[in-house]
Amino acid sequence: MGNPEQTPELLADEYISYYGNVGRVVVLCSVVYRVGPKNVSPETFAERADRFNAHLKERCSEYSHLLFWNHGRLGPYTVRDGTHLTDDGNWKFYLSIRRATLTALSVLQMQEETNLGLALYQPKKTLF
Repeated sequence: MGNPEQTPELLADEYISYYGNVGRVVVLCSVVYRVGPKNVSPETFAERADRFNAHLKERCSEYSHLLFWNHGRLGPYTVRDGTHLTDDGNWKFYLSIRRATLTALSVLQMQEETNLGLALYQPKKTLF
């Protein structure tokens, strides 16, 4: 998100155009705030991250197989470089990824049950 010509909305649309037609379930995660982003102020980065996340979440809702996952605020759990996570931050990030994965698996299970249910209850043609 360091390219000033690339708006957060256009970047989110690129993700959607790529992932909108692939996979049975795709989890697209939010941009996590950075304490010390390069080439841009923290306020500008946060504003662009919020715009990206909001637009990506909105666009994901248009597709049944795309899940938007927000990791939440991990900024307080970064080391001095503003990028890498502390041990507590890594644990929170792991738990977030785990929850996203379990949610995706739940969606897959519902898809399977729906497909199975449709196959079991389709009326059969009767020949007279």
